Amino acid sequence: MEKLSYDLNDLYFFNKVIELNGFTAAAKALGVPKSKISRRLTILEESLGLRLIQRNSRSIGLTDAGKRLYEFSQQIVLNAEEGEIAVRNGIGEPNGVVRVSFPDEITRSVFSKIIPKFLMMHPKVSLNIEVSNRIVNLIEDGFDLVIRGGVSSLEESSSIICTKISHVDWILVCSPGYLRVHGQPANIGELSNLAFLNYSSESKSIFTVRFNNSDGSNKVVNLKSRLTCNNHNVLKEGAKSGLGITSLPLYSCYEEIANGSLVHVLPEWTTTTGDLFALFPTKLGLASATRAFLDFIKAEGAAFIDGHIADSIKKAVKD
Repeated sequence: MEKLSYDLNDLYFFNKVIELNGFTAAAKALGVPKSKISRRLTILEESLGLRLIQRNSRSIGLTDAGKRLYEFSQQIVLNAEEGEIAVRNGIGEPNGVVRVSFPDEITRSVFSKIIPKFLMMHPKVSLNIEVSNRIVNLIEDGFDLVIRGGVSSLEESSSIICTKISHVDWILVCSPGYLRVHGQPANIGELSNLAFLNYSSESKSIFTVRFNNSDGSNKVVNLKSRLTCNNHNVLKEGAKSGLGITSLPLYSCYEEIANGSLVHVLPEWTTTTGDLFALFPTKLGLASATRAFLDFIKAEGAAFIDGHIADSIKKAVKD
């Protein structure tokens, strides 16, 4: 068998530049200088005696030769990556660095409480965590895992895999003082006569909410907004101060319900429900550290939300 005329690493760089649509994105994802990737692709072209990429200041394009090579190189790179992961996963305990993006508010309420347990279980694994609500590009930003809620509205991508962690209900809460002044609402329709603190980025004094009952029924109610904000903590503090009734995800208010600073109102009703998901940017087998962390988050995150949080609220309601 004749020796290849080019370095397979150069084929890998070529593949990533096309996959990520640019030298800058590929360099960021691979953690190497942009100049190195550009130099290696030039060497690849010289080795083949063909121009593969049409370069300009704003974009890249493939020549006919580049298109043909990219078509074949995808499976080569895929097989190589799968082989490396399979070998690494078969060697000892999980090890390495996992880069993760968590949303802000649920990190404080849930994940900050269970992450130390994972690190104690896996001393050879390190976590690099970004806490942010920003929209991330898993591949270009170099994340191994991204945790988000409500990702069903995201654009589908063949390069992103999504797995459910837990189901989350949004419940109605207010301060004990607000109920003493205004009374406990007897039914969901009475909320139209009370001040509501609305989670939204739209500024509306009157808005419509669809409420869901545990018996499967639902009801649409027009509400009056005393405070509108797209941040849970602002609404929670407003409710604790007696400004009105608000709707929050369970994980955001269970501690306040447990300590009595908030009261669960009309517990048979929720304003919305949603799922919490983990997303990872490849269909390949995950690296051992990433797989271990994903399995941990799915098990412990769900147990914390469905178990600890739900039990705390049930106990507070009984008391």
